[in-house]
Amino acid sequence: GREDVAAMSPDAHLSGFVAFVGALVAAFDRYIHHPDAAPSVDPLGYRQVVLWLTDDETDDLLADLREVLARHGGREAGPKRRRVRLSTVLIPEPVIGPR
Repeated sequence: GREDVAAMSPDAHLSGFVAFVGALVAAFDRYIHHPDAAPSVDPLGYRQVVLWLTDDETDDLLADLREVLARHGGREAGPKRRRVRLSTVLIPEPVIGPR
């Protein structure tokens, strides 16, 4: 929650982020070195998009993403389904001047 985030020091945030990135790298390493990996065929992707948004627009974006992910979450494992990992990172740029 926001209270927990507010209580964290910058170093605690950095440690948590490094752990997140480390887990992401480990998952990618497991995939890319698996003998059945097919990066040109599998739904593999990594990209970065820069957006110019107000805080309210950012909140709207996150609400939209939650809605989309909710529609696709909660599905049971099945013979034609495989687990797919979607990781997101939202990093606001520092504000220059009055906010």
